[in-house]
Amino acid sequence: MRVQFIWHLHQPYYGLPNRPVHHLPWVRLHATRSYYDMARALQSHPDIKATVNFSGCLLRQFREVLDDGHRDTWWDLSIKPASSLDEHDKRHLLRHFFSLDPEREIRPHPRYGELLARRDRADGFDSASFRDLQVWFNLAWFGSYAREERPIVQELIDKGRGFTEPEKEALLEQQLDVMHQIIPLYRELHRRGQVELSVTPMYHPILPVVIDSDAALSQSSDGEGPQRFLARGDAGEHVWAARSIAREVLGVDVDGMWPAEGAVSHQAYTVFAEQEVRWIATGHSALDQSLPATQSARRADVPYRVGPNGPAVFFRHRELSERIAHRYADEDPQSAARDLIAELKASSGVVTLIVDGQRVWRRYADSGRPFLEALYRGIAEAPDLECTTPSRFLDEVGCADELTALGSGTWFGADFDRWIGTEPANRAWDALHETRQDMVRRLKTHAVDPEVEEAVWDALLIAQGSDWFARYGRESDSENDRDHDRLFRDHLRFVYETLGMPVPDFVDTPIGAAVGIEFEAPQRLISPRIDGATDSYYEWEGAGRYDGVASRGSMFQSQRVVDTIFVGFDLEHLFIRVDWTRAAARADHEVDVVMIVEQSQGVFVAALRPGGMIRWRHDDSEIPLFEIALGASLEAALAWTDIELAASEPFRLRFEVRIGSAIRERHPPHGALDLTVPDTSFDARNWIV
Repeated sequence: MRVQFIWHLHQPYYGLPNRPVHHLPWVRLHATRSYYDMARALQSHPDIKATVNFSGCLLRQFREVLDDGHRDTWWDLSIKPASSLDEHDKRHLLRHFFSLDPEREIRPHPRYGELLARRDRADGFDSASFRDLQVWFNLAWFGSYAREERPIVQELIDKGRGFTEPEKEALLEQQLDVMHQIIPLYRELHRRGQVELSVTPMYHPILPVVIDSDAALSQSSDGEGPQRFLARGDAGEHVWAARSIAREVLGVDVDGMWPAEGAVSHQAYTVFAEQEVRWIATGHSALDQSLPATQSARRADVPYRVGPNGPAVFFRHRELSERIAHRYADEDPQSAARDLIAELKASSGVVTLIVDGQRVWRRYADSGRPFLEALYRGIAEAPDLECTTPSRFLDEVGCADELTALGSGTWFGADFDRWIGTEPANRAWDALHETRQDMVRRLKTHAVDPEVEEAVWDALLIAQGSDWFARYGRESDSENDRDHDRLFRDHLRFVYETLGMPVPDFVDTPIGAAVGIEFEAPQRLISPRIDGATDSYYEWEGAGRYDGVASRGSMFQSQRVVDTIFVGFDLEHLFIRVDWTRAAARADHEVDVVMIVEQSQGVFVAALRPGGMIRWRHDDSEIPLFEIALGASLEAALAWTDIELAASEPFRLRFEVRIGSAIRERHPPHGALDLTVPDTSFDARNWIV
């Protein structure tokens, strides 16, 4: 009996084509745990053969980190001296730097558990506490082998608290050291014939939907979808690009592919066949869909192909794969390994176990090492079990039979409902469709530098990744949904801005329902000095507060200009205060903040800069601003009479950040801040003890 493991390693592409930064840290953190430990476990058991599958975009990010020096925004917050953290930095650390299993990875370490218990009391965090949090978050992500082989990692675990800045920097350098070893490890395992390397199409697209969204939607229970998306050529590009980057980064001409999420259709199969892929893999449901209703089920423990020259198709053993992914994490590692081995011995043909090789180990004791070692050792010692890989199996055994056509399916079912069919997902596909059409038309009518054309096509392919659409699906509930939504739309924005086209409103409108406007309404009348200084907190106490980063997602922090906007008033004036990010502070010679006031009489547009003017949009008449000052912050006061607003009258505010003629930011990114002009009873209505 043969068993083949296919360990799938993937992270979506967290960068933007024009910025050398990754916005989320998961490539780096999973590298220090799963990617390295998986290779070391195989290296320690040379009798075990396995297939390791990389998504093309994961390989790209490895190259950008190791060869081009790209870092992620959470790295920047980790390495920043604790004494230099601003309020936004601290909020981010308290919100995100406990992103681990509390019972397995936080509370077993007394100091980390103590910080978790105090996270809602930010006033109890001094610089030493924030530095310990920076260290512990990165420290707890080290896997078993990586931790064991690096003395400084274990020394910091033993020390527990009171870390220094040099110790923190040394720890982060160890993360990079681990990353540098991963690709050479897998190359060596491949060279000695123990590991077959495979890839997933470049940016992890759901190929059946990219090829023809209507055909993919026909499998959906809802039956309602977006505008028809037809991009068969893009599907072929994803396949080609992934094999190309594998050749560049891994040094291997890969023969096989695990389609993103195992998503296949007959049309997708023909794309793989045209690209001369030797084998693919998917879920059992695709085989069921391949059979006429009158035909009994075929064996799923052997591969099939469509026609004599197409790729062989292996089918995932769902039950046993899911035991690894879920059930065994809560069991004794030795008992779990024995259970799986017994099931394998009772099977026939080739059992194909396809499992996420990164997230699954977070739920296991010691990052899954005890279970994997027991499993590999038990298989090696079993005379009636043999590990193989897809290419080796085809060389030795071949395909069982041919299918007339390959049915649609994924690793878990027969439809694509996770990525299409919901109202948010359909809007995302519509946005992608419109962007692609606009881009193609522009490229046909305007001469564009080849490098520019390549960059916009790359951005469009990135936006086809499955991860963005999964965030708009029925089952998504993640604290990073807002970040993914913003990143998806930023790739569309890149296409328009790079080609000099106006950016449509849908690019600036968040798609996921979870994205909101972070605005605390004014609570009392204020009378601040308009001097551009922020020395006194109490001047603006009671004003409304808009968080420019929380409303746009944490990944936006590395590129933002506006940090916070305060909106306050007394009975005669509207007061505005704009706090810059540290990087943008005092950038008045480059940055304009434009305030748009919407009210029943029309729209006022105010350029908030010294000497700025207010004007009606419809007649361009201008009046000077009442008062304005630019210093550490931008502060302005406008008379209610100048913008023709009376007591108790509702109005809406929104802001644009412009650099030259280009709009850099919109606050809020969609909609507006809803407010009402105060009357004499405002303070009394809002008074609280």
